[in-house]
Amino acid sequence: MTAKDSVHGLAKAEETADKFFDDASCSSPPPYQTSLYASKFAVISMNMTDRLRLLQFPPADIARIQELIERAWPGGIQSSRTYNVAHEFKLKGNPWSSHDSWKVKSRRFMRMLLQGLYEMGWVHDAAVTMGRKQQQKDTLVFRKHATLLSATDFFTISFDGLTTVAVSEAPPELAQQLAQRFKQAGWSTESASVEERLEIRLKKAYWAANGQDNVVVRLMLLAIVETLEQFGFRIYASLRAADNLTNAYGEPDSLVCCRKAMTPDDTVVREDVDGPGLIDV
Repeated sequence: MTAKDSVHGLAKAEETADKFFDDASCSSPPPYQTSLYASKFAVISMNMTDRLRLLQFPPADIARIQELIERAWPGGIQSSRTYNVAHEFKLKGNPWSSHDSWKVKSRRFMRMLLQGLYEMGWVHDAAVTMGRKQQQKDTLVFRKHATLLSATDFFTISFDGLTTVAVSEAPPELAQQLAQRFKQAGWSTESASVEERLEIRLKKAYWAANGQDNVVVRLMLLAIVETLEQFGFRIYASLRAADNLTNAYGEPDSLVCCRKAMTPDDTVVREDVDGPGLIDV
């Protein structure tokens, strides 16, 4: 091969390579555009003993949330104002107090608030504690859905005192099944209906557990989520809405539960008598 042939071959190869990369660039995907994927988020924080602060909710939704609060909270709203860039509602009374006299009302209020927001298209995304103050409570993150969601059933499960599981406004058969599950496991002594909730009384102070009782507490959580699954419910949000000023042990989370919306194509994995398997729902 002559030197002329070598130069000609090299030039041809470079031309082929240039064409390859030009073609590749033409077929490459378009650059990532955040506007195509961005969700609308907003947050609600619980502050002091009586405040709700809303950030990034549209004015029309703030007006609807105000109506919701007036319906859901006994006594309603004492005042409202702009607080920095947040819209703040001061409620009558002390919903975030850890005193027992406020707890039941507060949990029912938060259940109604989350349910109302859900029906407005604002779906709970996360609950975050972002400070170290003793009275610190959760900040709730919500994601806006493009379409309105159908109404569904909500109720709460709370861990009261040191020895009680309280199931509030749940379907009676679900609450009774959970009480039976706890009794069969040897964790509880009895259960009793108190107003609109079923109280499961435990044998020990499990909410201040030490040693191997810590494992038992986690088994209780599994029993709760398995019973919820059995009746078509799930944990929707886990909230800390009370301060720790009067409780040396701190305040555990309360669980807001909702009925799962399932399509005919959904499947769940269950442990049946004959072994695990897929069951069409």
